[in-house]
Order: sequence, then C-alpha cells, then structure tokens
Amino acid sequence: LLPTLLGLAGVPFAPEQFDGISLAENLLTVSPVDPNRSLVIVIGSFNTQPMGKEREEEGCVLSGSWRLVGRSLREESGFDELYNLADDPGQRSNVIHQVPEIEQRLREIYRQWWGKKQPYFDQWERYEVGDPRCPVLELSLQEAAEVNRCHQKDVREGVRNPGVWKLRAAQAGTYRFRLWRYPKESNLPINAAAPEYKAFDHKDDSRCADEFQQGRGLMANRVQFSIGEKLYIAEVSSGAAFVDVDVALNAGEFDVAGALFMNPMGKPAASVFYLEIERMGD
Repeated sequence: LLPTLLGLAGVPFAPEQFDGISLAENLLTVSPVDPNRSLVIVIGSFNTQPMGKEREEEGCVLSGSWRLVGRSLREESGFDELYNLADDPGQRSNVIHQVPEIEQRLREIYRQWWGKKQPYFDQWERYEVGDPRCPVLELSLQEAAEVNRCHQKDVREGVRNPGVWKLRAAQAGTYRFRLWRYPKESNLPINAAAPEYKAFDHKDDSRCADEFQQGRGLMANRVQFSIGEKLYIAEVSSGAAFVDVDVALNAGEFDVAGALFMNPMGKPAASVFYLEIERMGD
C-alpha cells in the first residue's frame, strides 16, 4: 500500500526500501495488474524474539489462484496447506500432496522473500520524541521489542516481561516519562486489582465476546527503568495511577529497558505496560 501511495503522490523512493510494489501506474493508466504476481504475507513474532535470534513465523504465499499456508514455510513442516481458489474458494480441500510442483514453486518464492528481508529483522524503526508536531508520544508494550506478553489479560495479571522501547530524541532537553500499569482511561491505581469485566459484541449486546477475570493486586512501592547505563528509580505513591520521572536526554537514539514496578522486597511486581513521553523544555 505505501509504495502505491508514494507513487500516486509523486514521491520518489527506492523500491528495495519497501516490502511491496507500487500499483500507481496501473491505477493512473487503468491498466490490469499481472494476475500471476506473487505476494508473501507473514504473521510473525519478530518483536517477541531477542535481537539476533532465529524468528518463528506463520504466513502464506499467494500466486495466481494458489495459496500456500503454514508455519515457517522455508522448510516442510508436515502441517502446511495448499489450496487452489479457482476450484476451492472456501479453502476446504488441502491439495499439498497432489501437486508437489506447485508447492515447491511457492515455497521457493517464500525462501527468496525471506532471504531478502531477513537482514532487516533486527533493524528497528524508532519512535521519535521531542518533535513539536507530536509533543506527546504514547506507547504500550505492544510497541516494544523482545516482548510477547502485552494483552489486557497480561496487564490484569501483572506479567513481568518489560521488553525494550526503541526511541529517538529529536532534540536535547528534559523529558517527562509518565509510566502506567493500566490504560490511563481506566483511572485504575497501579496497585489495584482490575474488576471482573465482560466485553459484549457491539452488534449483539447479548453475546459475550470476551471475559476477563478479576486482576491481580500489587504492592509496588517504586518503579524503575534504564536508559543506557543509567538506572532511574521513583516512588509509587499510595493510590497513584501513574508515576512521573524527568529525564535529561541528548538528541539521538536511545533504548528504554527494564521498565518494572517493584515491590518492597526488591522483586518485580509487574511490567510498565504504558509509557507517555513529553519534552518539557531545555
């Protein structure tokens, strides 16, 4: 999508910058798109793995009417599936053992894609703070590297899996880090046990779409995180929903790691699940 939008806007770019092709010329000239072009889709756990480690992924290869679906398609897993949408639009009949030549062709497309993209998996696009156009940056653990426990059930449970936020300061100055356990809209104190909650289908208020058990209360008395070699520690006040920590930053890249609420025994009580950063001045 992004290469196409850039092409329509007339913005020059190097095709190798993006995982995709521009269809701008096809749209502008009303010309057909190659029906046999291939597309790789990956639903990966790239941000959940330590940097430099082998990635696991689920994905599929789309080529013409064929769909190869599976886990880690670089090698045969025994659980992969192949469908021909021309005869089976509902993808009900797995024909992977009937047409091995199609399977291997699509698997080779995947291997070539992986070989081109794998060198970039450890290159993180950093979130920028201190830009006047976006004075406040709000992050959740979903945007952190090396973390896979950041869903609402994890927040309620108080999982201890902090991850690393990869950031960049647009300019030097004093920045205020505001750290939450819960979404700020909840107004819940850090140490509170979130109440039981049922989420209902917005189209059918009689159908429970998800159910959350009562969360775990904490006894956190401080919060800590590190930037480079420096460790920042602040007190958690009674009934507080968040903690503010002012940090002097130079312009450039930095990582926020190990953001945890700690108990009086010095043990991790829960991750900091939400982080807000605002530049306060020089």
